[in-house]
Amino acid sequence: GIGQTWSTPTIARVNVGSATQNSQKLVIIFGGGYDPVQDTTVFNSEDSVGNRIFMVDAVRGSVLWSVGLSGADLNLERMTHSIPGGITVLDTNADNYADRMYAGDMAAQLWRFDIVNGNARGSLVTGGVMASLGTKDDASPVEANARRFYSRPDEAALQRQGAPPILNIAIGSGYRGHPLNTGTQDRFYSIRDLQPLGIRTDYSEATIIHDGDLHDITENTAAAVPANSPGWRLF
Repeated sequence: GIGQTWSTPTIARVNVGSATQNSQKLVIIFGGGYDPVQDTTVFNSEDSVGNRIFMVDAVRGSVLWSVGLSGADLNLERMTHSIPGGITVLDTNADNYADRMYAGDMAAQLWRFDIVNGNARGSLVTGGVMASLGTKDDASPVEANARRFYSRPDEAALQRQGAPPILNIAIGSGYRGHPLNTGTQDRFYSIRDLQPLGIRTDYSEATIIHDGDLHDITENTAAAVPANSPGWRLF
C-alpha cells in the first residue's frame, strides 16, 4: 500500500501491548506516500496507494500498527486518499509516550488519531476525520475546491482567557503536481481542536468541519475569531 515515499518519518515512543518491541518502545510513524495519479487528475475519487499511516519498530523494522481503507489494524472508510506528508505526533499528557497524531491527505482531509498505550494493535488507536476542506463531499467534483494537503499539520496549544484550552492545527493546501494551476482556490487553514485532552469518540459526519464553517479572515487578518468558531481560513 506504499506510494512514493515523501513522508518524513517521525520518531516517538509507543507501547504496543503484546508486541515484540525494542526496549525503549521507539517507533517510526509515517504516511503511506504519494500516488502519482494525482499529477494527472483534477480529483481522483480513490487513490490506489499511499492512503495509509504506518507505525514501525525503530530497531527491528517490523510493522506494529497501520490504518487504511482496508487490510489494516484500523480500517476507515474515508481514508481513500494518499498521505504524502509527515504525521504530527504529540504527547498530550507528558508521560513520555505519544498519544495523539494529526495528518492531512490529498483530498484536503484533516485526520486526528488517539493512541491508547498498552493496548494491543487491534485497539491501539482510534480516530477519524476532523475536517474535510476539499471537494470530496461535493455532489460532484468541483475544480475550485480540489485542494490537497502535501505537508504535515503544525500544532500549537492555546490557553484562552475565559475559555477552555484548545489545540490549534495549521495547514495549507497547494498543487505541487501543477504549481502554476489557477483553477483550484487554495487556502491556509487554522482548525481548532476543541477537545485537546483525552480520547475523542465522535467522528460522525455531523461533526466534520467544512470550508464554509470557518471564519474568513482574508480581508481582515486581525479579525476577532469568535470563541465558538471551529477556526479560520485565509486565501
